Amino acid sequence: RPDLALSSATAAKALYQKVGNKAEESHMLYAASQCALTLADKASESQQPEAQRQARKHLTAALKAAKEGLAIARKLPEEADPQRALLSNLLTVVAQAHGALGKSKESLRFANEVMRLSADRKSECSANILLAQVHNW
Repeated sequence: RPDLALSSATAAKALYQKVGNKAEESHMLYAASQCALTLADKASESQQPEAQRQARKHLTAALKAAKEGLAIARKLPEEADPQRALLSNLLTVVAQAHGALGKSKESLRFANEVMRLSADRKSECSANILLAQVHNW
């Protein structure tokens, strides 16, 4: 249940913030943003106006959480995220949320940053898939 997962991630984020663990706080913001994307996806299955408003609300929440996590992740020392996976994951959510909200230029900007961070073939493939999604919106 993504709504319960979102509540749990939000509670964990608050605890990590309280104890000053920035890396885990950023991870929980990523988890919350993923949950919000899932909720948006489920809401968008209906064409009812209220469901579409809910989808947009969840997309906006995903974008907010991912951007907050991204701001923290950019300041983390390299040993806290040596492969830059957390940073790439947060950038991916930001790109996806912008794309789903119809902000294609912003989406493309973040997707290109994911591509620049690609450290190996697997991450490069993921970045290319993200770029394909962005160009499809």
